[in-house]
Amino acid sequence: MTWRDPRPANERVDATRENLVELAANYSPMLRYAADERFFPVLAESWLSHTSAAPWDAADAEEDDLPADLFRRGTAVCRSNAVDVTLPDGTMGSRLDVTKLGGAPNAGERPIQLGDDRRDPDAIGAYDTVDADTFLDLAGWRPGADRKRGDDEYLAAVFSELSSAMNPSLPWDLVEGLPNQPHLWVPQPVNPTTYCEVEWGGMYPRWSAAAGNTDFPADGVPALDDVLVLTYYYLYPARVPAAGETGPRTLEGQWEAISLFFPAQPGTARDADGRPTELTFSEPPTAVVGSRGLERSMTGAPHVNRQWTWGELERLHCHPVLYVSSGTHRHFSVPVAGTPWDPATNPPGSTGINYGGGGEFPGMEMLLVYAAALATLGVFVAATGPVGWVIGAILVALALLLVLLWLISLIWEAVNQASGDPVPAWSDNDQAPGDGAQAGTAEEEPAGGPTGTGPGPGPAEPPGTPNAGSPSGRNTVSFDVRLVDLLHEADTRTGFPANRPWEHPYWWDYTGSWGVNVTPAVDNDWESGTQRVDTDHRSWGYWNALRVATVLAGGSTGDAGA
Repeated sequence: MTWRDPRPANERVDATRENLVELAANYSPMLRYAADERFFPVLAESWLSHTSAAPWDAADAEEDDLPADLFRRGTAVCRSNAVDVTLPDGTMGSRLDVTKLGGAPNAGERPIQLGDDRRDPDAIGAYDTVDADTFLDLAGWRPGADRKRGDDEYLAAVFSELSSAMNPSLPWDLVEGLPNQPHLWVPQPVNPTTYCEVEWGGMYPRWSAAAGNTDFPADGVPALDDVLVLTYYYLYPARVPAAGETGPRTLEGQWEAISLFFPAQPGTARDADGRPTELTFSEPPTAVVGSRGLERSMTGAPHVNRQWTWGELERLHCHPVLYVSSGTHRHFSVPVAGTPWDPATNPPGSTGINYGGGGEFPGMEMLLVYAAALATLGVFVAATGPVGWVIGAILVALALLLVLLWLISLIWEAVNQASGDPVPAWSDNDQAPGDGAQAGTAEEEPAGGPTGTGPGPGPAEPPGTPNAGSPSGRNTVSFDVRLVDLLHEADTRTGFPANRPWEHPYWWDYTGSWGVNVTPAVDNDWESGTQRVDTDHRSWGYWNALRVATVLAGGSTGDAGA
């Protein structure tokens, strides 16, 4: 963790690559997690490199293969399509057809490739123009659930070394011994990771206009031209609401983010995309926006966030301090129990975006139409005589059933939108509990890895031992900050590991979802995974910039929570 105070407000700094690396490290938010948190931000390259040696279908198994994995695990690029089917009881339902496009499992246990060879179906860079129905499947689906629910327990196990390091009360499960023989070709470190995207504020309204969207005013937002935006992205393996919460639903692959808006002075020269070729900035940031979740069921307000001024936040030198709600990973400025999360009272200033594939009841908007048609037909048939009266009564009863289902779907959506989202008991330090990954004395070394050998002179520990020691002797865990520099590297891409401290990974522009898709159903307790960015360049950086533009226009600072 780096420490310094903000520079004087009148000091201008050139936005060179080197200065941006320093800025990103010194302003990386300090996140205070709840004491019962199970999932922490992971390395995206570890997510992408997860493989399985087990085939998904018994018909694909060779004689010397592992048994078929009914969960369908192993990070693969998949495409889904919900198909209407007739259920055994004669009613209509939905089935999710899934097609694997690339990735595991395969004969050579080859992971997703971190490049953009368009001839290679395993290359993540070949999927930067897909929609949310193309998704990354890591943990697969629960067997027998008709793909209505993913597998949060497997997600917890795969990334349990990080979780145990952050919170030693959590077990470190050795997943290598599971029947599907999973493997992370890029190991997950015991420190959490954040990806800091640097962008010029003027790009967000320009992307909106170029895509024909009306999120930003048609004539732009001149004030955003004078802003440098640092957005810290966090990839959580799962969103699992805390005990007692009524929503939102669980999902695999959750992206959340915090954006810092610095005063900037752009030059007049522009590149092909419209970015200034010269830019200076000053400190501290004028605004900080924290994400508070994306809900596919929220058709009018899919992204929820909150803006604060720099002076409103607790700070440790340059680092803003934010509190992360248990399981749902929403950002709050203070640890207030029972903070309401009610986007209906303070909706974002966006027009909404249809991500597809996540409605909780297929054809919900048509239920009333079907009900009216059945009721009309029932009345007509009933008038034909005694037999017609019986048939008509049945049709009217079916119409009432459809109305009831419509009411259930509305209640379900209301529950998902009106979740009380408390920030429960939180750690008395910055990133992890006091006996977590960076606890201990300065003489202690981290505990051993899965092989039972320690990385330093300290004693070897048996497999499954939490990583409880640290040379720093701090209770504070530093995020590994990866600088994604779109200001200078928008037209270039970098592999992994990058050969310089600023980069633009091939996967950064992947526009599909980061978790399994699920069958839309009224009884779902699972949501399809989220996108980091869509094909119109809309990401958390985009939505957080929209929040700033909304406040500048006299609108709300966001959802009413602290």
